[in-house]
Amino acid sequence: MKKSKILLSAIALLIITSYGNSQQFHNLKKAVQPLSQMKKSLPENFREPGYVKHFISPDEMFSKPGTSEDYVWDEENNEWVYYSNTFYTYSETGILLIELSTEAQTGAYLSQYTHDYDENGNLTEEASYFWNGLEWIISSGYRYEYIKDGNGRLTDETGQTWNGSAWENEYKNTYVYNGNNVPDLILYYEWDGSNWTLYNQYVDIVWHNFENGEPESYILQLKIEGGLWVNEERYHAVYDGANRTSVTEKWLSNNWVNSERDTYTKDALEETIKKEYWTNDQWVNFEQYTYTFDEHGNTNGYQGEIWSGSQWDMEFEYFFEHTYNSNADITETIVQFWEPNYPAPMNISRYLYSDFLYFTTDVPDNRELDNVMIYPNPVKSSVTIQIHDTETSLFYLDIIDLSGKTLFTGFYSYPATIVNLDQIKTGIYMLRLRTNSGKVYSQKLIKE
Repeated sequence: MKKSKILLSAIALLIITSYGNSQQFHNLKKAVQPLSQMKKSLPENFREPGYVKHFISPDEMFSKPGTSEDYVWDEENNEWVYYSNTFYTYSETGILLIELSTEAQTGAYLSQYTHDYDENGNLTEEASYFWNGLEWIISSGYRYEYIKDGNGRLTDETGQTWNGSAWENEYKNTYVYNGNNVPDLILYYEWDGSNWTLYNQYVDIVWHNFENGEPESYILQLKIEGGLWVNEERYHAVYDGANRTSVTEKWLSNNWVNSERDTYTKDALEETIKKEYWTNDQWVNFEQYTYTFDEHGNTNGYQGEIWSGSQWDMEFEYFFEHTYNSNADITETIVQFWEPNYPAPMNISRYLYSDFLYFTTDVPDNRELDNVMIYPNPVKSSVTIQIHDTETSLFYLDIIDLSGKTLFTGFYSYPATIVNLDQIKTGIYMLRLRTNSGKVYSQKLIKE
């Protein structure tokens, strides 16, 4: 019997759909694949522009590139080959809608990626197309449909995939709410070709933070023949600020038995996910993934390690080398890949971004940063920023003019910071604060 997507994915879809954070919604579709399931050699399509590029999507930047020149590495001649151009189209608020790639020398169409959203900013379709010489032909894609009750709560969420000739139902989640207006039951269905089949359910859901999609505990049950429900796994998580440790137990011989423990740690420059399995009455390391970030908050590394019994052995590593302009826009990204049988990291892709567009608002973020003091305002020379927040100790500061252009970006730490603004001309600006935990704060700033 098939097992549904993990609860975190289903719950996150619910939260993000309810609160309209389409960027998070899009990212949650891309779960990390266990090392044990990954290919040990580099797939051929990693050499195609656009494959690795989406690891750092342009829609993660406040300012967005209008075009990019895309290069691939020619190992035989040891040089970059100009392969294609990509043109980006955005909504008024800077949400990425279309990525259109053309052949570098001739301008002929190559591929197209599209992203559609509903009026609440929730992703409803993402698809990739190829050009057959006459028209765009869809090659793969996903669709999402949402049903809400009279109180605006999401009750059903349906996912479809493109099967090569038509859209086909794949899964459906149904959410049941308790008296606290949060779901404590989620039913998961799969499409059998003609009907929805109920496969499993998440019961006794307790939330650490419902708005952030953070469950504290739940029980997963499977439906067997005769309509009976049997326990499958039990989940419990302990949160410590932005960090989390979760334990999953399996139901064996009418008892809950430890199975898996995941430890997630995060700070401004690094995120690590470590996986352990319960073996011989103790937790044993299995694999871990680490993401690293530069001072602008963009990913500059991603690595996977596996436990050999006495130490962590590197299985693969990606490197993302970014070049920035004075507005903190990424103007160039070079992607490299390494695995143990390579003598050194291998060049994969190179992207030159240009024709930047500037937006005064980004994808809506419903997590506002509280307890902020900014003074003096108006300011002549230096401004003091005081923040009291328990989730993180680092934040980004953007000064944006009335045209939407980012004039200044800085990276600072709590609780109090003095920022010199002598280089900013007299005028009215928007001051924006961003934390790595996803909170934002904006305020008008007058420079005298």
